[in-house]
Amino acid sequence: MAKLSSIAVAETSDLKLLSADDAPLFYEQDGRQLPTTAKLYGPGSKPYKQAQAKVSNRIGEKFQRKGKFSQSAEEREADQVELLVACTISIVGLEFDGPFEHLASLTGPDLFRAIYSEPGLGFIKDQVQAHIGDWANFTKGSATS
Repeated sequence: MAKLSSIAVAETSDLKLLSADDAPLFYEQDGRQLPTTAKLYGPGSKPYKQAQAKVSNRIGEKFQRKGKFSQSAEEREADQVELLVACTISIVGLEFDGPFEHLASLTGPDLFRAIYSEPGLGFIKDQVQAHIGDWANFTKGSATS
């Protein structure tokens, strides 16, 4: 018989980010190369469930007001970004240079929203979305991936 405590998933997981061409991203700290990572809440966490419920409630309210459901691509994208923002604890190892210098002044949810909304950084959003959508990434043997 399987013990529930041994099969329950962790609330969080670290995702090692890749570039758009699937090369690992690194940053330098104290002369060492470290992976650029995002620490994320997963599908077994309260923040994830709350964010999902918020999106569902917004959709339900719209349905009640209009009597039918229709969601534009922009609304769908905004809902996806808000779910990812709510599930992101931190992103470590990004340097904000060139056209992204304006992001250096942002922190927390504002920074995550800006990164996930930036078309040129869509590969980061896609990785985070895929990671939190896979329960296996939050198993005890998979603290990082």
